[in-house]
Amino acid sequence: KINGQIIIEEFNPKTLKGKFVIFLEKILRLGSKFYYPQSLKDKFTENNFDVELFDIKNSSYYLLAIKLVEL
Repeated sequence: KINGQIIIEEFNPKTLKGKFVIFLEKILRLGSKFYYPQSLKDKFTENNFDVELFDIKNSSYYLLAIKLVEL
């Protein structure tokens, strides 16, 4: 949907808390994937989204992506 918005809260794998969450999820075999802020931003940008990142230095960060008009 054009101008559709996605908001994602993700654990930051660069922080101690983020690394701990990843460690626990691996032990529990939950199969979760965690992305570094720039990596997740790049995935959305490649798919025609305008992306902003917030609080990337905290244990979790937020990504706001807005679908751009396709030409």
